[in-house]
Amino acid sequence: MIPPFDPSLPTLALEPPAPVPPRPIAAKPPERSPRRAESPTATAAAEPAHPPLDALLRAPHLPRTEPSTVDLDLSPTSAEARPAPKPPGALDQLGRRIRLEQRKDAIGPAGPRQGTLYETEAGLRIPVDQSISLEGGVRVNSRDEPGAKQPDRRSTPRVGVEVRF
Repeated sequence: MIPPFDPSLPTLALEPPAPVPPRPIAAKPPERSPRRAESPTATAAAEPAHPPLDALLRAPHLPRTEPSTVDLDLSPTSAEARPAPKPPGALDQLGRRIRLEQRKDAIGPAGPRQGTLYETEAGLRIPVDQSISLEGGVRVNSRDEPGAKQPDRRSTPRVGVEVRF
C-alpha cells in the first residue's frame, strides 16, 4: 500500500544523469583499386531480334508427306493381352464396408468473425453371416469460431447389430 502524500517531508535532491561518452569512430577500411578483367572472352555473335523479311514472305510450310490423322484401335483386346487384375487385399474387402461422411457449414454473419460447423461421421459394417451384421462408428461435431480459445467438439460413438429375418 502506498502511504498518502505528506507535504511535511523534505523533497529529495535528484542528480542529473552522467553524460554518455562519445562513441569512437570506426577506422575506414583501405580503399581498393577496381578489379580489371583478366582477359577478354569471345562473345557469341548476337542473333537479330527479328527474322529477315524474305523468310517471312516465303510459303509457311510445304505439304506434309506423312498423314496427320491417328488411327485409334478401339476394338476389344483378347484375354491374353489384358493385364491380370491384382488379387484382393484385406483393405479392399473393407472398402465396401467403410463409410466416411464429412460436412462443413458456415455459421454466423459473413465476415472475419464468421464461424464454421464441421460434422464428420465414420462407420464400419462387418457381416457375420447372411442375416446378422455388426455396425460401429463415431460422429464428431465441432464448432470453430474466431476468438474462441478451443473449438467446441463433441464425439458420439455408435454401436449396433442388424438382424435380417
